[in-house]
Amino acid sequence: MAMKSKSLYALIRTVVVILCIGCIQVISAAQNGIPVAVTLKSSQRIEGRIDAVNGFSTMKVPPDSGASCYVIDNGLRRVYVGKNYLVNEDPVPLRFSEIQFPIWQDGIDKKPAVGILNWEDRFNQYGHRVINVATKHGPKNVVQGITKITPSYVELSSLKTDGPKTSYRMSIGTGAVPVDVLRKLLRNQISRSDSPVEYFNIFDFFLQAQRFGEALEELDLIERRFPERKEQVETNRQRVRQDQARQIIREIRQRIDNGQTHLARELGGENMNKDGVAPNQLLELQDLLTGLDQADAKVVEVRTKVVELVKRFQQNPPAAITADQEAMLGKFLAELESELVSSNVTRLDSYLVQAADVTQKDQEKVALAISGWLLGSNSATPNFALAQSMFRMRELVKEYLLSGDPNRHRELLEELKSLESGNNAEFLASMLAQMKPPMHETATAGYTGEAPIEFSVSVPGTRAHPSEQNFRVLVHLPVEYSPYKRYPLLLTLPDVGVPVEKQLDSFNTAYIKNVGRVGRASRNGVIVAAVQWANPGQTTPGYSAREHATVLGAMRACFQRFQVNTDRVFLHGRGKGGNLVYDVGLAHPEHFAGLITIGGVIEKFAKVHATNRDIPLSIYAVVGEGDRLAQSANLTTWNKWLLSGRYVNLLLVEYIGRLANESFPDDVESMFAWMQYQQRRLPDPAGFEFSVNSLRPWDNYYWFLELHGFPLRNVMWPKTWTDGALNALDIQGELKPESDVNHFILKPSKAGRGMTLWLSNEYVNFEKNVRISGRGKEFREGVTPSTRIMLEDARTRGDRLHPFWARLDCNSGKWQVVE
Repeated sequence: MAMKSKSLYALIRTVVVILCIGCIQVISAAQNGIPVAVTLKSSQRIEGRIDAVNGFSTMKVPPDSGASCYVIDNGLRRVYVGKNYLVNEDPVPLRFSEIQFPIWQDGIDKKPAVGILNWEDRFNQYGHRVINVATKHGPKNVVQGITKITPSYVELSSLKTDGPKTSYRMSIGTGAVPVDVLRKLLRNQISRSDSPVEYFNIFDFFLQAQRFGEALEELDLIERRFPERKEQVETNRQRVRQDQARQIIREIRQRIDNGQTHLARELGGENMNKDGVAPNQLLELQDLLTGLDQADAKVVEVRTKVVELVKRFQQNPPAAITADQEAMLGKFLAELESELVSSNVTRLDSYLVQAADVTQKDQEKVALAISGWLLGSNSATPNFALAQSMFRMRELVKEYLLSGDPNRHRELLEELKSLESGNNAEFLASMLAQMKPPMHETATAGYTGEAPIEFSVSVPGTRAHPSEQNFRVLVHLPVEYSPYKRYPLLLTLPDVGVPVEKQLDSFNTAYIKNVGRVGRASRNGVIVAAVQWANPGQTTPGYSAREHATVLGAMRACFQRFQVNTDRVFLHGRGKGGNLVYDVGLAHPEHFAGLITIGGVIEKFAKVHATNRDIPLSIYAVVGEGDRLAQSANLTTWNKWLLSGRYVNLLLVEYIGRLANESFPDDVESMFAWMQYQQRRLPDPAGFEFSVNSLRPWDNYYWFLELHGFPLRNVMWPKTWTDGALNALDIQGELKPESDVNHFILKPSKAGRGMTLWLSNEYVNFEKNVRISGRGKEFREGVTPSTRIMLEDARTRGDRLHPFWARLDCNSGKWQVVE
């Protein structure tokens, strides 16, 4: 891969050190204000000073008061988390504290004010900037000045001017301040120009901030001014190179984990300055690069072995090879030549295990290789009759997923049944999981990252709005995207008035020729899809069926086009887009690994869904301390979530002094760090239950249960919403572990026209009977997986990792298996 050294290392310098998220148990170190590192049950860590509180925005309490919530403050933000989500272990005191530089400014010393940020100007050489804040008296310009500098954040205060005397004191990430401004302010703090100590303090600042280029420049300055400190300077140069090497090694590991092996090689290759790097670091780096070489060598070795095997089999078959078999073998070899890579070579592991077995026939080995390639190693079979039909099976499955014609569906199913492998549910599930997305080729053709992939989601008309509507979706893929690797998906909803292009670019900011679209999402190996959810001129969410269909339709469209890990789908939104995240995500929690809101408000239907218990869903909420609208609207719900282990898992992030309408770019890396630990939780065969309150006809399905004919007496339409008494419908589902049956208990017992129970092998043992109670006449019979149900579900929901295998419908009080 061609990459200019300058572009690459400019990218490296923008790497933000991850501020890991987590929480703790309060101990004496926290009480003394000593920064500590603590751990969440998800294995995340967070650093800061810890206090016990009885909820968000409440006073600190004594540690023995039985508080159910903790707050971790690192000077930039406060993280709130319930004690139920902590690992029960002592936090670890940090080895060192960040260096700090107080900067005198003629500021206003008052309690921070609230407001809405309209815009912010750049910093001048004195560390001053102007922000414009919407107040009850109209927009006001406020001059802020930097009053403290640390490697991770700076503090700002309102300065005394002829303007408003309101105090807008806040913290922002140090990366938001231009380096020349930082350097000038730090140099101005030097009280003795003849003392090297203060110059070394500035060097330590840049080193702790992991701005290695600037740290080396400070050492050059010190060496010129204080030549007698040459030895100390050289020692510190080695510190810089070793810290930089550690950062690059971490970066290489992350790139390898995300399938970005070419970029990983570039980072650790000739462009990397290895002078002064510790021997153990060089060895670690070499091990990583050697691992990449070995992975590439394995691809070549496996390809060579399989090609030799197939050609030997073609020359000495046990029976004459037919033209169809010859064509199938040729297709197999062509795919190995063009598509076998390190991310999919493990599909052939079953073949490799048997390759040296002289007692096994070549025909059986060929079958293992073909079936492993198409189904994955765990589903490989030595049965050649089965394996030879699998390429045709894949073609039929792909056509089914792309077709909307029921007549063609019936024809495809008939042909599938005629194949040796086509009526096997386990084979079909494995093929769906391993195949490329059905629209991969058309969706990604010509994509380089310079421009986003764009498509539209069509939403059918309703009785109120009969015309079909189309909504744009823009997507950027990570660097070195491969259809053979599964990626997390971030569906992001912009605030009203914010173009989807701007929302998308906030996660991947730059394009580098021959590399692709780079930025924080790409670095973390995340597909980002920005969804236009609002109609032109719309100023607030309507919480309508159309909006839900747009968001969920965009998600399914991404499943059809890109290799999404459907267990790691995140719904993200800012402002009014964040409102809609709460509304859609809490109404359909079974789709998401997590919800991420920036200044979003929980209102109307979301408030009702927020009371649903035992919902396995994680939420990452960001708010400014000065955003009183979001705080006051959400306070009761947030505290309910924080103080009880029966609701969603909330991580609440409050940025100190920050205002409403901020985008919080300094939180993006922390958000991606949180995402790494989240995964959608599916029904557990050892026991799973949920209970939800629903008011809208389209909020009618949860995990394995779907209600038909939502009762009108329980409906509250979005346009007629009132805050009075609500008659929400209680929908319940339970999978109860029993030794001899798969027992489902479903409610409501009578409300609605009918009900569907969806079954999957992930939580149902199809060798046992299925028992259904709570709705209709009790059912207790065996259920057989259905190829048609599996394909139709994969086509309509798009989740090829977790298709439903069988369906039962209850109509007029009687359960029946749907074939």
